[in-house]
Amino acid sequence: MRGTLLFFVFILGCHCTLISISDTLWYFTEYNWHIENDDFAEAVNPGSYFKLTVNETKKIELLLDFTGIMQPTQNLVSVEWSINGGASRNATLPTSKSPLVLHDGQQKGLFTVFFWINSRNAFDSWTPYEFVRVTGLQVDDGAKLVQTNLRPLRLLHYGDSISEGWNNLYAPGAGPLFAPLDHQAHFESLFFYEERRIYWDSAVDSWVWHLAAALNAELSMVAWAGQGYTKGGNGNTPLLWTKNGDSSNNGWTWINSKYPRSFEECPQIVTNNHGTNDLWNASVVPERIAGWLADFNKVCPSTTIIMVPPFGGFLINEINKGVTMYKKMSTKPVDNVHILELTDVAKEGIAFSGRSLYSWDGLHPNVNKDAQLGAIVAMAIGSSGILKK
Repeated sequence: MRGTLLFFVFILGCHCTLISISDTLWYFTEYNWHIENDDFAEAVNPGSYFKLTVNETKKIELLLDFTGIMQPTQNLVSVEWSINGGASRNATLPTSKSPLVLHDGQQKGLFTVFFWINSRNAFDSWTPYEFVRVTGLQVDDGAKLVQTNLRPLRLLHYGDSISEGWNNLYAPGAGPLFAPLDHQAHFESLFFYEERRIYWDSAVDSWVWHLAAALNAELSMVAWAGQGYTKGGNGNTPLLWTKNGDSSNNGWTWINSKYPRSFEECPQIVTNNHGTNDLWNASVVPERIAGWLADFNKVCPSTTIIMVPPFGGFLINEINKGVTMYKKMSTKPVDNVHILELTDVAKEGIAFSGRSLYSWDGLHPNVNKDAQLGAIVAMAIGSSGILKK
């Protein structure tokens, strides 16, 4: 159980208050952070975020722990934050070190912090050697957390690179997308492409974030580029589901290889946008979908599950077969699983037909298409009446 815990410390001649990550007024998205007692909160997924509001302080510093992180001199993760809804600032970790100064003002005041992981380089996201591990917050002496306004619903989303925001900021002319095998002179190391790539991805611009805003929900995004029902994703991440699986092959129920995902409280809504990466193994997709639905409903039987077909129009028949298979194998009527019907506008420019106005490769949406998709999915959910049932 998380409780309010404050420490008064004396650091380098400055009286400060150290706020513990176990403070219940410090909100972490429920399904993509692991909270280890009072010690730390750890996340890997882009889109993982926290919110908090602190009073009577000039300075806000985030304490981080990089123990065990891969390549401590490389830019592994890009994070961003906003104070009181203002323009966002960003930093790369672990190169920015700890403490990370989030705010340093002239006057004490009331400040709301919105902090999120925006992208990863995908070297190893599962062991993991790249992560954000928060150990506390350092503020002025006497300052404390107060209640932060939160959206009423909780949305858990499972997806792939299209959800993660993979290269949605990339524009032709920004440099090669893939490092050449001969490592030309401008590639100083094997890590050049990945270091640059974290500036081309943006989880906060993903279509899923637009959807969460439309649904008035706090979002736990679990999206791994390359992942599907039949294959693992980039950064050594496993496939979504395996029967009687474990952390090596059951990504839906694990944050990373070390920490299981907690479903102590279930989300009201789950959306699933997998399938694009399963085009070459389509025949086994229905049974994988049926198995995942069965296991998820055992854990969260009251959650509304919305299957969002791949936007390129792929595997719609397989998804329908999978849901039908699950309903037939269920011992009781199933009324919480729904397949969303999307308009043809959803696949414009991203149906794998070459570079387009909306995609650098004809498959991954840019931020303009992400905004469209968020609106299209939100409208489809609203017009279907799914959430009113």
